[in-house]
Amino acid sequence: MTKHFSLSVLAILASFSVSAATLDVHGEIKVNGKTVIDGKGNLIQDKSDLIDLDDYFNAKPNRVVTLKNINPNKYPDSTFTFHYDDKGQEFKEEESRNGTVIWSMEWKDRTDMSNIIERINQWSSEDLDGNIIQHTQKTTYKNEFTTSTRYPEVQMGITAARGDIYTQELLTSNNTNHTIGAIEHVSEYQSLTVLEKNSYKSESTTIQDCIIVLQDGPWMEKSQIRTYCKDYGLVQFGDFKL
Repeated sequence: MTKHFSLSVLAILASFSVSAATLDVHGEIKVNGKTVIDGKGNLIQDKSDLIDLDDYFNAKPNRVVTLKNINPNKYPDSTFTFHYDDKGQEFKEEESRNGTVIWSMEWKDRTDMSNIIERINQWSSEDLDGNIIQHTQKTTYKNEFTTSTRYPEVQMGITAARGDIYTQELLTSNNTNHTIGAIEHVSEYQSLTVLEKNSYKSESTTIQDCIIVLQDGPWMEKSQIRTYCKDYGLVQFGDFKL
């Protein structure tokens, strides 16, 4: 019995020594015809199931996209309009009611680590005599980023995140209560999960390549279901649709 046991131990030790041997391969390593390690030893990852979100956030150059409110019980004549520059990146958005812009935000002088944002808010109020008074507030801020990440390429159903850490300086304002030159330190984080890829049908067209996402950001009261389409950008959120 002792001899058989010793032989078994030797066999096991021999197997370990074989598995620890060096495998030296010159050239690519393939599995089922697909390269998994290239000739330089780099691992090749399959990215066929990854989604580049910028393909859907951006639109065709100089495109203007207007979303209409479909809720008849709440501001039925309100719209959101998104403006895209000559690179297809959004640079301005506006909210309108009854054809009048009540809010807008525009990004100017944009670089990788800074931008200037111009905001306009318009509203009306009633004085003691019943007269309607129109109000307009204009502010301009400069943002300088210490950190600004982008969403990575994502898989369906996997939550991705991005964040910005920056200082925001008030450059101009017509509000006398504001302090010009005031600086705020801001940390903002966003998350997004792609729920589905499909087509999107509006009143006037059908767009074939779209994604439905669950998105959360500091400007939202709660997470939103949104739809983005290639060449169009954002086409649906809340009660607003293309």
